[in-house]
Amino acid sequence: MEQEPKAFPALPRGMAYSRHRVLITDDPAQWRRVVRSFFREGLALGEPCLCLYSLVSRQSVCCFLEAVGVDAAAAQAQGALSFLSADQVFNQDGVFSPSTCLGALVKAGRSAVPHWGEPVRVVADMNWAADSRLNHLRLLVYEDLINRRLLPHFPVNLLCYYDRALFPPSFLDQVVARHRSQVPLQKPIGAGAVLSPPLNRGGKHLPGLAVL
Repeated sequence: MEQEPKAFPALPRGMAYSRHRVLITDDPAQWRRVVRSFFREGLALGEPCLCLYSLVSRQSVCCFLEAVGVDAAAAQAQGALSFLSADQVFNQDGVFSPSTCLGALVKAGRSAVPHWGEPVRVVADMNWAADSRLNHLRLLVYEDLINRRLLPHFPVNLLCYYDRALFPPSFLDQVVARHRSQVPLQKPIGAGAVLSPPLNRGGKHLPGLAVL
């Protein structure tokens, strides 16, 4: 079994908090360890968890949560764990609008999480945006809006995931600058089932992505 990273720091229950962190890696095992620790801790604290999935399927997320003792089916039945397609949330009729997508995120959170307004954990797989037709500068505007318009009003613990192999390094540097902290990468440890996300092989674009 793979070793888990150190727990994410938690504030006392009932205290409003907002966080905006980013994980940038091309190692699916790193993503798996961080996300399952993030969600497992949230579920243990009674915090609703929302996963906006993209590269890694909903079924795969459930499988690696169950591998560390989380009953994903029960958590979903209780409304403690919810899933939405990141492409459906962010891709509004084939057009990416930062302000519209911020509203879509809030709407999605309110519909998927039973007690929106209480502390909630959200993993947003941002790899839906790995398409050269998308103006990445507009994605940075969206990240800015998260900081200015969402976090001051909602107690959201938000973790964004970008695959390093799918975005230009200069763009990822700007992404890091717009997050309050970056999740540190660990050296490979242990072994486990490999979850190989589809990369942008052969210069082909990922299908069904938002365009301008």
